[in-house]
Amino acid sequence: MMLSRVAESLYWMARYLERAEHIARLLDVMLDLRLEQTESAHQKTLENLFACLQLPLPEYTKSAKKIAYRLVFDPESNSSIRNLIANARENARQVREQISSEMWEQINRLYLELKTTDIDKMWDAQPHEFFQMVKDG
Repeated sequence: MMLSRVAESLYWMARYLERAEHIARLLDVMLDLRLEQTESAHQKTLENLFACLQLPLPEYTKSAKKIAYRLVFDPESNSSIRNLIANARENARQVREQISSEMWEQINRLYLELKTTDIDKMWDAQPHEFFQMVKDG
């Protein structure tokens, strides 16, 4: 029973981290594409992005910042990067004795960084650097 609990926590920790990384990659690419796309092509890209993530398309598709907030920081969304990393950290905490201290420190560092960052701080700095930090974490 103990082994299955550890395996389950490790599985979900990895799944949450993987999903957060994928969302960061997709948003990073979306922001790059937005610079070169027409409005209708960008709308199609957003539709594909949200379909890929199996999320409903929000009404505010004209604002890249609002979309980034929804997918990165929204406390109401279980699919936001911030909540995914928090869930991964919680699963890692439950099996802290079974994972390396480096793994715990990396997940915890990423969690704390996300906890102290908001959409304005991310947007004003460089979204691409932020998404790279998530991918590296």
